[in-house]
Amino acid sequence: MTDEISVPCPACGTAIPISPKALIMGEHFTCPNCKASIGLAEQGGGEVKGAMDKLGQLKDGAGV
Repeated sequence: MTDEISVPCPACGTAIPISPKALIMGEHFTCPNCKASIGLAEQGGGEVKGAMDKLGQLKDGAGV
């Protein structure tokens, strides 16, 4: 299973493939259609990391 997901571009709606781990590390991602760049605000990284940690705990508890 890959940890890559996609999010819609806020400018044109095209799917932008992202890695949640790379996003938490501060990486920005570029829309393949319109070249808009997306990333987290500095204060958002901790919130996303906390949510990803909780998701991992839930998956571990479910045996996934």
